[in-house]
Amino acid sequence: MKRLWLLLLLCISCLLGQTINIITSEDINSGSFQTVTEILQGRVPGLIGANLEGQGAARIRFRGTISMLRRNSPIIFVDNVRFDNSMTENGSISTSRLNDIAVNDIDRIEVIKGAAGATLFGTDAASGVIQIFTKRGTK
Repeated sequence: MKRLWLLLLLCISCLLGQTINIITSEDINSGSFQTVTEILQGRVPGLIGANLEGQGAARIRFRGTISMLRRNSPIIFVDNVRFDNSMTENGSISTSRLNDIAVNDIDRIEVIKGAAGATLFGTDAASGVIQIFTKRGTK
């Protein structure tokens, strides 16, 4: 099933001319990453991620996706469940839930940009999709 899903993603990517980036557990284990945002930065072309130091917040968007009417950040799925990564403010500290995911628990991350995301997940995904598969969710 996993290979069929990857094959489907690659076929859609070729048809639409968009890229799908897959970060495997080997890639994750090869570096010393503390947060999911650190994993994505430098591994996904066109990704703009900002860790707000000392606050535990992460803002992620893809280069070139700016809209006044729609959200500019990609939607995030963790083990096929939509994940809310909206920023919450507590006084002067901003936090996001994305960096609460333990890096050691991640099996792979798939990043779908452009029209391929909207084709697979609807118009909410026009700014892209980040799918995080944990080791527990793939067993």
